[in-house]
Amino acid sequence: MHVPPVDATPIEGLASLGFPAYETADGSAVFQKDSFVLQVDASGLPEAMGPDGISRNALAYQLSTTILACWVEHH
Repeated sequence: MHVPPVDATPIEGLASLGFPAYETADGSAVFQKDSFVLQVDASGLPEAMGPDGISRNALAYQLSTTILACWVEHH
């Protein structure tokens, strides 16, 4: 099991897509699915980006959910 850092905030409810998940204040979203961990680290990006001023955390979450939507376990 992946152990989150001390500053992690759980992603709960529907937002977690039913997986153990958390985000960090510096812009990472982490999901555990099957026996794997997906970490999208946007901490190197500006705090707000694009014409809508999307936050690093929102971008990391959006990318994570897009990847999880097409995640298929290969045997």
